[in-house]
Amino acid sequence: MQQPSFERLGLENPYLFGHSMGARTAATVAANYPDLVRAIVLEDPPLVERLPFQTNEGQAGRQRWQWVFDLKALPREERIARGFALNPNWAEEEVIPWADSKAEVQTDVLERGGAPNSYPWREIIARIACPILLITGDPQLGAIVTPEAAQEAAQLWQHGEVVHIPGAGHNIRRDRYDEMMAAVKAFLNRT
Repeated sequence: MQQPSFERLGLENPYLFGHSMGARTAATVAANYPDLVRAIVLEDPPLVERLPFQTNEGQAGRQRWQWVFDLKALPREERIARGFALNPNWAEEEVIPWADSKAEVQTDVLERGGAPNSYPWREIIARIACPILLITGDPQLGAIVTPEAAQEAAQLWQHGEVVHIPGAGHNIRRDRYDEMMAAVKAFLNRT
């Protein structure tokens, strides 16, 4: 694996912030390059062995993600309208890019069930030397990290903390922006 070059970006020991798969990427970078990263913020990362679409279920996998196929097929104006209907508490600045991103989804990955690989999140978390902020939402609202997974992660890392934001689903920053940003700013001020 080639070392990321933060120097080209003018960054020295940056903070990394990632949501979902981006959080998985941030954690992997922090684990593999401990001297590069100052701290990481992980917003509802997939602390699971396989992602929901990595089950090689074929048609069953497509049915689970049918809403993505349906959104992708809509004209932009209808995707945006659906975005507002599905996410009534989100700001317009969040809904429109979210709706636009659905046109870019590579549905073939969902159709074939994704790559049959696993993600050794426990091993990755245990190797992270920098401070970690794990931000979780409510699984019943669509968050991925369960309280059990958060507790397990907290037992594995060297130094980190968990902040649960009640009333938020998978997109915590969109569902409860003020509460999440307060937690992030407090964490960054301590690191």
